Amino acid sequence: MKTAEYIKAVKGLGLSVYKYSSNTIEVKDNSNCKVVCIATEGMYVLDTDFIAFVGLDETIRKKLLALAVEHSTTPLEEREGEKRYRLKLNAPILIDNDEVFLNFNLDDDDYAIDTEKESVFYKTIFTETELSQMDETGFARILVEEEEKWIKIKSG
Repeated sequence: MKTAEYIKAVKGLGLSVYKYSSNTIEVKDNSNCKVVCIATEGMYVLDTDFIAFVGLDETIRKKLLALAVEHSTTPLEEREGEKRYRLKLNAPILIDNDEVFLNFNLDDDDYAIDTEKESVFYKTIFTETELSQMDETGFARILVEEEEKWIKIKSG
């Protein structure tokens, strides 16, 4: 189970999901009490030994445990989606220009330089697999941040 799928399913149960560090995803109830923790750097590591977990409605507790077990038993390399990038023309003279991104015309199977905005006609975001089949000479990879803001990052 992908992390994004896990987070969406947990939120569907009315719970909150937080990523406090690079190695833990925590689920909290409406009182902001911890109910489940899952390790992000190891398989088969989860913790439900929290009073708030026991206090959850039995149906929610059962669904949450099943989701946590499924996610924690998913191999690490399968939990995250493939990284996605935009290719920005590596030309310092054009640094203030918005039209410096590689665009793929879906109708003509042809490339052009334009803005970073995707449309039904132009693709501007490419996966690592797609980029491995392309010549990226003259371009710099710009990592695309996840549009879905399901994980709240807390510093501390």
